[in-house]
Amino acid sequence: MVHHLCVEPSSELNPSSNDAANDEEAVVRAEIECFLEADDTLLGEVYRGLNSGLSDEQIRVQRGNDKPNFVWNYKRTIRALLNGDLPTAPSVASQNAARFRKIIKTGGFSARTQQVLQERLLILESRVADPDAQAAEEKQALTATKAAEDHAEPGIYVYTLPHYIRYPYDPELRHTLLKVGHSGSSVIQRFNAQRRETVLPEDPILLRVYPADGADSQKIEQQFHQLLEAADHLRREGRTVGREWFLTTTKFLDAIASTLGLAVREVFDPDSLD
Repeated sequence: MVHHLCVEPSSELNPSSNDAANDEEAVVRAEIECFLEADDTLLGEVYRGLNSGLSDEQIRVQRGNDKPNFVWNYKRTIRALLNGDLPTAPSVASQNAARFRKIIKTGGFSARTQQVLQERLLILESRVADPDAQAAEEKQALTATKAAEDHAEPGIYVYTLPHYIRYPYDPELRHTLLKVGHSGSSVIQRFNAQRRETVLPEDPILLRVYPADGADSQKIEQQFHQLLEAADHLRREGRTVGREWFLTTTKFLDAIASTLGLAVREVFDPDSLD
């Protein structure tokens, strides 16, 4: 979808005026606002909802979305687009960078607005690759993972590697490799043994737990896998890759859990970082 300009480029600006830079910034912002007003994705829907005075909770309920950070996530992108207020957390920067790339591709922007968006995209990409920021984010994720593992309970556990969060296989749809496995009473010990045996390049982080509440967690795992395969969220297999790794998203897994009547327990949600 191509979005046409609803603000003319800044031909009326006076280059000698002290206010020229502010005027140009206002034109760029107005053009991006125009884009958001016409956008037919969830980003545009959230923007219009906020502009009409709806609260985050009202928008979330209106969409029937159970994820607490649903609206915050899109608001974060809106702030980045309109104000250049860019996230520093690598995983959030990665998600915003993917949205910026998609928006830039739609066309319809003036040369100046295109330049501004490209400059912001470069900053986002540099933050994704910042080793200090990556280390800080991983430390936070591993702390949350250990706490959940110490409280091991039967259910479905969703793990991934930090690299797969920062660099998803499909940046636009956010599909990446996630390990979806069931837990018995000793699931954590078994998984820790597996990851030592397979010599994973990074410490896995736990994203979700879907408690089984006494149900057959192995049977529930099979249902997860069947639904993932039916949706073509294909299983990744190989000599060094377990059969529990799928190209999917936590959003899709949360939907499966809800369909199966399971609670959704977020252990680490990179989308909530800033």
